[in-house]
Amino acid sequence: MKQFNSSKNYRLTKLVTVICFLAFVIEIIFLVKYPLGSQQAFFLVLFSGLTLILLALRRIAFTTMFLLSTFTLIIAWRLSALAGYTVVVWVYGMAMLFQLFNYILFAYESIKTVRGQSLLNNGDQARVFEWQLLFIRLYLGFNLIPHFCEKLFAGPTIRAVDVNAFMLLGMHHPLSMVLISGVIELAGAFAISCGFFTRLGAICLAAYLIDCGFLGHHFSNGFIWALPGGGWEFPVLWAVLVISFAFFGAGNFSLDRALKNAYQLPGFLKHIMGGRFT
Repeated sequence: MKQFNSSKNYRLTKLVTVICFLAFVIEIIFLVKYPLGSQQAFFLVLFSGLTLILLALRRIAFTTMFLLSTFTLIIAWRLSALAGYTVVVWVYGMAMLFQLFNYILFAYESIKTVRGQSLLNNGDQARVFEWQLLFIRLYLGFNLIPHFCEKLFAGPTIRAVDVNAFMLLGMHHPLSMVLISGVIELAGAFAISCGFFTRLGAICLAAYLIDCGFLGHHFSNGFIWALPGGGWEFPVLWAVLVISFAFFGAGNFSLDRALKNAYQLPGFLKHIMGGRFT
């Protein structure tokens, strides 16, 4: 995959930065007018601020900052929704739309250089398929964000819903289990979406998803997810897609690739990252 060099992507990222700054300002106004609990307010401001910082650093390393800023942006977006700040949610939604456009533009610029050439004659043509796999990887990781946000960052009132659900499943120490689950989901989401120590993250997250299937009694409910209580169709599908990245790695648009380029890493770390880079 070629190094990033498109001024169009930088302009789109600048636009996302402006939109996120607007969301941040509205968010502060709402916090003054409609206060939240201290924990919920702290994490909302924290991830909103981190998003602005990471977007501002886009020229240092576009791939790294794009992945990290998208991760924190979705967290801020979700926390705004949980806070009931509808206007902020819509503004962050607009920012995410332009982030998606940025991704599509970058993928298009990469793919069009090999348009019309035979994929069988040039190994570099694999980038065409890598962008599809990247899209799947990003969605799998980002899809976990709402789960750990409610468990870790949204405050005790919202967390209590998960604690009650764990109690109904018969788990001992439900609050501790909710927090542990949230940490695992946070680590797994970051590893998969940002491509950070991808092989290790994929193995651990897939094991967690299968374990959730057992603890949630999905395997005793049959296969179809639409059955009462939910069958094992969805958790196993999610786990299978995740575990595929343990075999093939995150690819070039990842923190693993950025770390490989920046540092001379020992072999065991490269093995944990997994995959080949071009």
